[in-house]
Amino acid sequence: MLKKVVICIILKEKQIMLQLRDNKKNILYPNKWGFFGGDIKSGEQHLESVKREMKEELNIKNFKKLKFVKIYFDATTNSLFHIYILRLNENVVQNEGVDYDFFLDYQFLKKRKSKKLGKFFECADVRLMKIFANFAKRFF
Repeated sequence: MLKKVVICIILKEKQIMLQLRDNKKNILYPNKWGFFGGDIKSGEQHLESVKREMKEELNIKNFKKLKFVKIYFDATTNSLFHIYILRLNENVVQNEGVDYDFFLDYQFLKKRKSKKLGKFFECADVRLMKIFANFAKRFF
């Protein structure tokens, strides 16, 4: 079954904001750094979905700087990713995940220490994260 997902690449200045995902066995990539986003609900448009996810995860309410980038099909995961860029211009309140941090360029490919937990964590799916980060390059 095809999985439909929204990914929001959040930019602040020349950095990418990533979430340290919760340590839950029922989610993809637990305890890994990853982009914000989630599944598109049945009957929901991808624009509605990305806004809902950003409100739920970070309490973001201003979407003036939200831009649709592209749709990407990944055969390995049988997922259709709707990718957005959001230039962050407000404070966030993290409601999901363990921590968040800002990464320059491809620093997320190396382990990063969580400021909240004091331990190092890897990024989620290196292959997909590189692809998605390349889509964001033109927005820096």
